Formats: sequence, C-alpha cells, structure tokens
Amino acid sequence: MSGESLEAVYVNMYLLALADGRTDPTEIEYLRRFCEAAGIGAEQAAAWRHEVDAGQSAFREIEDPAVAREYLGIMARMVRVDGVFDESEQAAYIAMGKTLGFDHEQLGEALREHWDSDPLERFAAPAAEPATAIEVPGDVVIVQDDMVEQGELTASASGVVLTYVTMNGLGHRGLAPKVVLFHVAEDKQPSSARLAALKQAFPDAYVAFVAGRHQAFQIGYLLEQGADRCFVEPLYPGELAKGIREV
Repeated sequence: MSGESLEAVYVNMYLLALADGRTDPTEIEYLRRFCEAAGIGAEQAAAWRHEVDAGQSAFREIEDPAVAREYLGIMARMVRVDGVFDESEQAAYIAMGKTLGFDHEQLGEALREHWDSDPLERFAAPAAEPATAIEVPGDVVIVQDDMVEQGELTASASGVVLTYVTMNGLGHRGLAPKVVLFHVAEDKQPSSARLAALKQAFPDAYVAFVAGRHQAFQIGYLLEQGADRCFVEPLYPGELAKGIREV
C-alpha cells in the first residue's frame, strides 16, 4: 500500500473501532498490530487518531480496487476482534463497505470468512411480516425524479406501502405522508432546491434522501439543510423498510 492508502486504512479502522461509542482494548491492540505490520510509527498513528478525535478527519475513500478488497478483509477482522458486533458497528461496516463500492453479498462474504455467522443476513432475507408499522397508502411517498431502479427500491422497502410521485405532481395529489424519500440530483444546488420544496410541501414529514457513492459530498450539506436521513446506494433488501420503521 502507498503511504496515502495506509493512512486511509488506519483512519477508517479507527473510525470503525469508535463506532460503538468506545474503544475496546482488543480493538486497540489490533490497531497496534496493524501499525507494526505496516510499518506505521506510534507517533504517526497517534497524530491520525488525534485528527479523528478532533473532528478533522473523516472516512477516506480508497480508489484502488485491490487496496479496497484488502481493506474489506481488514474491516471484517476488525469488527470481530472483540467478539461483539453491535448495531452501531454493523451500521459503520455497511456504510464503509458501500463507500468502498462493495455490494451486500461481498460484505457478507467477508464477514463469513472471519465470523461464524453473518449478522447481515437480516438485510439479505428479511423475515416476512405484515406491514403493520406503515400500512396506509400514501404514508411513504417516493419522488421518482432521479430515483434508483424501482426493483431495488421495492426490495429495500419490503412490506411498506409506497406511493410514487414526481416533483411536478406534488401539488395535485393532496398527500400528507409520514415519510418522503427523494434521490439527490447530480449537482448540489438542485438537490437543495428539491429538499426545500419537499419540506415546504410536507412540513410534518420525515424527509430522507438517497445518494450514490459519487454524490457523498452532498450528504453533510443536505443534512445541514434539514434532511432527516440519508440512504447510500446500493439499497440492500429490507434496509429502507428498517429505516422507515425507526421513524
């Protein structure tokens, strides 16, 4: 790995270790052993941790596919090292895996290689259940403009009743949804305008958006503008349904 890739891997590993709100001694020891194997000095590692702790460093995207694959294996080992894989660590693992460009099957394969079960199975095959949490047509509105492929979206929203609209058709439907989901545009300003229009049209709704990995620069911006949540493509089976039911 190049020096830049080593820094990216270390920073990402440290962020993953922090995902559950604490740093377990076994995770710190794993980080130390990684530094030893990679030739990263203690002072350099401490400086990188300080940047993360101070909010000056965030998740680093890794462009090299070979390095990304290697890092996926490192991540899988990292989350199992303390014998616990709680929901915050699962969320971090999924988010980082998506940012690296891996699909659900690849994330699960990496876990199965280093864990005796796959905690992500609930995303792969969500248990059949009646749509009791959200069951009234119109409760969840999907804005079709730039939205992901509908089959993937339907699988992700398993058991949830969806109503599809366009931005131009918002004012003619008389909807009062609980949740509104839209896809970001390619540029930041149209995305911001779309969010503002939806919040104005549905002031009481929970407004979430879907972004592709290449649109990650928009996530923080839109959350600051008042969006309630972001989902990152690819949407896994059951993922959207789980997120909606948490509203």
